[in-house]
Amino acid sequence: MKKIIILATIYMLTLTIGCTLSNPTPEPTNEMEFTGNVSNLRLPFSEMNTLLRLSLAGVDENDLKIGSTIILKIENISEEQIWFPVGYNIMPILVTNDNNNFEFTLIENRGIYENWSEKILSPSGQKDSTSVIFVDPFMQNINEPVEIIIAVVGNIFKDGSPTQEEVGAFIQLTLVP
Repeated sequence: MKKIIILATIYMLTLTIGCTLSNPTPEPTNEMEFTGNVSNLRLPFSEMNTLLRLSLAGVDENDLKIGSTIILKIENISEEQIWFPVGYNIMPILVTNDNNNFEFTLIENRGIYENWSEKILSPSGQKDSTSVIFVDPFMQNINEPVEIIIAVVGNIFKDGSPTQEEVGAFIQLTLVP
C-alpha cells in the first residue's frame, strides 16, 4: 500500500512539473516590454500579489471562454485597509508571443460599474476583507486560445482617506474560443 501511495505521489509531482514547464507564457516582470496603453499600469507586476490576491470565483480555469464575463474574488491579505475606486481599476491585458518576444496590450473591459461605489477591503481575516468583482474583456476575431492577465490597483487607506501608496494584484488566465 505504501508503494502505491509513493508511486501515485511521484506521478502527480511529475504531472504537475510537466504542466508547469509546458506553459509558454512567463509571469510578467519589469524587464518585459509593454505595448499599447499598459504603461497606465503604474504599479510594476513585481510589486503586485503581496498585499492582495486575485482568484477565480465559482468557475474552473478550463471553462473560461473568449467573450465570457470572468468573475474573480479579490482578497486583502495584508494588515492594512485597501481602498478601490468604482470599478477597482480593473485592467484586462492581452499577452501575445512572437518568437518568445512577449507583448502585453491593454484591451477593452466592457464591464459596467455605474451602480457600484468605492470599496474598502478590511484587513486580512476580518469581515469584508474579500469582494467579488467581474471583468468582461472584449476581443474580436480570435479563434485560438489566448493568454490574458487581469490586474487591479487600489490604495492603502489610512486616517479616513486613500493614501498615495498603490497596491495591486494580477491573475494570468487562458481563454478558449
